[in-house]
Amino acid sequence: FVLSVTGQPQLKMSVTREGDPADPTSVTTSDRVYDRYGRLISSHTETQTRDAAGTLVVSTVNDEIYAIGPTGQPQLKSRTSTTGPVNSPAEVTTQTFAYDRYGILVGSHAETKSRNAAGSLAVSSVVDEVYALSAAGQPILLERTTKSGPNSNDPASTAKQTFTYDVFGNLKSAHNETQTRDASGALVVSSVSDEIYALSVSGSPQLVQATTKVGNASDPAMTVTESRVYDIYGNLKEATSITKVKNTDGWVTASTTVSAFSVSATGSAQLGRSVTTSGDGSVTTTTRVYDKYSLLKSADIKIES
Repeated sequence: FVLSVTGQPQLKMSVTREGDPADPTSVTTSDRVYDRYGRLISSHTETQTRDAAGTLVVSTVNDEIYAIGPTGQPQLKSRTSTTGPVNSPAEVTTQTFAYDRYGILVGSHAETKSRNAAGSLAVSSVVDEVYALSAAGQPILLERTTKSGPNSNDPASTAKQTFTYDVFGNLKSAHNETQTRDASGALVVSSVSDEIYALSVSGSPQLVQATTKVGNASDPAMTVTESRVYDIYGNLKEATSITKVKNTDGWVTASTTVSAFSVSATGSAQLGRSVTTSGDGSVTTTTRVYDKYSLLKSADIKIES
């Protein structure tokens, strides 16, 4: 921290180490810049993660620009995120934010550029979000529209998500519709999914069930239902996914997958073992092994007929 012009401490730099502090899985360093009145105007954040050799290398960089809102508080105006090597990133995302006259977030627009076949950065997706004010006075995401492809006016596919909340502003559910091009080039709904959330012990929403319908939503060709189980601390323990397909005899179960998770060195869920039972009775068991940085080392696959 440093002392601001108003005599109050203000955060100048922070360093976050995930995993063992002496031998971290990742390191994130953030620097902040203030104007002469002590108001935040920008921040620069670099995250280092372990590469295949176990060396810490810069994997993401975020630069944020702030402006002073109607209440006198800084509000985020734009964010630029780069993924991969700093001098030759694999992907760059630029996001801008819009506020109403009271300084309340109402929307955001993001453009992502990825490497094309020629190795050039080209627009690969555009995302627009709409926000509203929750009962707690915080902005909540109401709608997100993603357009994929180099031309957002003529996208290869679109995905629209809508979200619902309880009276306290906690996420309850999400509805997703994806449109892709058919044989004639028209955009048609190709999948619909519905998600149900519950409040975790930490007070954040966690996904408990998801149902996806592939094809015509009213007469789908396939459905996938996933349910999740968490421990008393809100860590993901197990997920069960059931895939059903429709044939001339009606619905049949094509496969059932049960996945077991553990907590990784970074505190996130890490897939350890999955068992898939196919409709013909065959069983595929996959066991994954990670190093101390939670990087995948190996996977053992066993198939039993």
